[in-house]
Amino acid sequence: MFSRRHLLQAASATALVGPSLALGAPASNFSLRNLAGQQVSLADFEGRVVFLSFWATWCGPCKVEMRHLHGFYQELKEQGLTVLFISIDDARAMPAVKQYVRKNRYDSDVFLLDKQSDVVGIFNPKKTVPFSVLIDRSREVVKVWEGFNPGEETHVKEAIVEQLAKPVP
Repeated sequence: MFSRRHLLQAASATALVGPSLALGAPASNFSLRNLAGQQVSLADFEGRVVFLSFWATWCGPCKVEMRHLHGFYQELKEQGLTVLFISIDDARAMPAVKQYVRKNRYDSDVFLLDKQSDVVGIFNPKKTVPFSVLIDRSREVVKVWEGFNPGEETHVKEAIVEQLAKPVP
């Protein structure tokens, strides 16, 4: 049986995933602050493969997936991978976000705060977590995952490695 997550992966290259997110379409640019207060924009990562991971501090599956994604980021960042973890927690939970990232010794510069839900409204308007978007070097949306089940990290890594193997445009 296929989950909603697998159905999104199997969607055709032009399928509409959300109101403004279509596979094969350019990813909308955005700008958010990271945990250090620096402004980070999707445009900052031109020519890189970008993986957006929408998560929340109260989401258990997000935390499991995050361990894998952060490991992929550490392993593959020199090959052109950027993983951006976008918290959908509201502004009141920001201290908990910072504490969680610090406690787990994650790279805080790739953790972004979407306090006003601006970016989640573009990529993930249903506010599903975990929710992930893979963007290729040309800034096109190539895959979307909704939810996380143990074992799926293998498929996620394969999709990332496939994009990294493609030449820089």
